[in-house]
Amino acid sequence: RISFPILYMSGYFDEHRDEYRDALHSTDISLKYEAWLKFFFASVSAQAKETLELIRQINRLHGKIEGAVKDYKSPFVLPFLAYMFKQPVFYPSLVEAALGTTYIPVSRLIKLFEERGILSKSRNKEDKRMRVYTFSSLIKLLSDV
Repeated sequence: RISFPILYMSGYFDEHRDEYRDALHSTDISLKYEAWLKFFFASVSAQAKETLELIRQINRLHGKIEGAVKDYKSPFVLPFLAYMFKQPVFYPSLVEAALGTTYIPVSRLIKLFEERGILSKSRNKEDKRMRVYTFSSLIKLLSDV
């Protein structure tokens, strides 16, 4: 879970580039900061709302997936879920190290998550034998921002 929100102010400034430049230019010329401060506080408010909605979507996704795998009896299922939210593209060996376990429990978890449509498998371009797993739902949420 996300423990604190992060505001991506540059994205807002890029989207509102003309307004951003006008407010800065006005401040440079007149030395009056009111227009800049109004713009800045509006941008913080807009980004805070966007970030809050993203956090809500991530939390809903987490709850949905937790519900989909809660019947699986493994002490590693919730730590694996947490790992996927931190590292949505991974190799099995990385999961083994992160969870402090061996290949067998990790491969069973990966298989479960694949069967339930949560993970997808692809091959590493450099090493065709190495499997790469992707948590596409989270990546899509984050890339839609």
